[in-house]
Amino acid sequence: MVAEGAQVMVADKLGDRARAVVEEIEAGGGVAVAHELDLGMPDEVSGMIGAAVRRSAASISCTTTPPPPTLCWTTRCGNH
Repeated sequence: MVAEGAQVMVADKLGDRARAVVEEIEAGGGVAVAHELDLGMPDEVSGMIGAAVRRSAASISCTTTPPPPTLCWTTRCGNH
């Protein structure tokens, strides 16, 4: 997704791991933001979705026909 120009939010229970992935993406010229959350906590998941929507809305430029926002959910396998 990043290679095609998508801006992504990397979410992980371990914030350091999310930030490390963001650094990899940014080193390759991509745009990403880290978000620490526990998927077992509904309020944290809602907060992450809200942050993604706010970030997406802030990056949409005004045109006569704005594109619909897209929210992609990805996970990176590993030992949690």
